[in-house]
Amino acid sequence: MSNNKSDPKSPGEYGICPHCNKKKLRIIDQAGDGEITSIRLYCDACEWDEVLEFAGTKKIKFSHADYEKFRRIDQKPPFIARLLQVFIIDYKDLSGHFKVYDTTYYVEQETKYYNLPKRQLLVLLFEEKVTNLLFTTIRTANPEKLEYYERAQGDDFLVLAG
Repeated sequence: MSNNKSDPKSPGEYGICPHCNKKKLRIIDQAGDGEITSIRLYCDACEWDEVLEFAGTKKIKFSHADYEKFRRIDQKPPFIARLLQVFIIDYKDLSGHFKVYDTTYYVEQETKYYNLPKRQLLVLLFEEKVTNLLFTTIRTANPEKLEYYERAQGDDFLVLAG
């Protein structure tokens, strides 16, 4: 994958450009043999062109690509995000508003909600690497996951879906 200003190969829209703040940033190339190792971004407005390398980067997978939380940060997987903080919380202590924010996704024109387990949970706070916007995800808590995510605070993750 080269970092030149050749014509973009695919129209995969990515989001808002961090340089010109226009919604003209898109993924134009992905590299990797069976596993994505880098993404090339290109802005049609200001011609910013950058390759994000993440070979060896941790991964977090979402069951759906079109979550409301991703719409709010104007991104769709794949993208890179830094894990900022891990919180432990019981399901009963989550507000209804937060449950709706974190679990809403879309399939065609239909709104759906991911079913959260009614037990102790982890809330992971991420910062998307290009726009620096924040989003969360809720995961089931267990000692292994807690230790993994606590050690990974400050690390970059490749956010995937599907």
